[in-house]
Amino acid sequence: MKAFTVLLLVLAQVVFVSNSWAQSARQLTRRITGEGKPIQPPPPPPPGPPAPAAPAVSAAPAVPAAPVDPAKAAEAKAEQTKKTVEFQKKRAEQGSPSAQYDLGLRYAYGDGVDQDYELGKKWLGEAAKNGNKQAAAKLDEFKKWDEEQAKKKK
Repeated sequence: MKAFTVLLLVLAQVVFVSNSWAQSARQLTRRITGEGKPIQPPPPPPPGPPAPAAPAVSAAPAVPAAPVDPAKAAEAKAEQTKKTVEFQKKRAEQGSPSAQYDLGLRYAYGDGVDQDYELGKKWLGEAAKNGNKQAAAKLDEFKKWDEEQAKKKK
């Protein structure tokens, strides 16, 4: 009976404990990913005949674009700029810092409006007061430029 129990224990140990196929999760991961083995680049593709050239596609002849009249293009651009300035004025009056900044630059440089440096500085000041950092930086730049111009006049 004792021999039978020992045989049963040895058999159970061989079957349940020391199975070569039973591996831990780490062992399986290493086996799948090849961890610990040097990584080799993939082999180059086998040489073969060059790919056949794509057949020529016969497309319909391109229709040339209609010539653009420079006067009409300039008029359309002026109309778009006018609409943009009107929109920026509306938004600037409502307190939009970005619109105030853009409008200030337009007035300062005369972009789409008559150049009015002082009005441009006014709008930049409003934008800076409302938290626009670009406007504050531009005002500092204008202040330095004003000081340089004053020194040149003296």
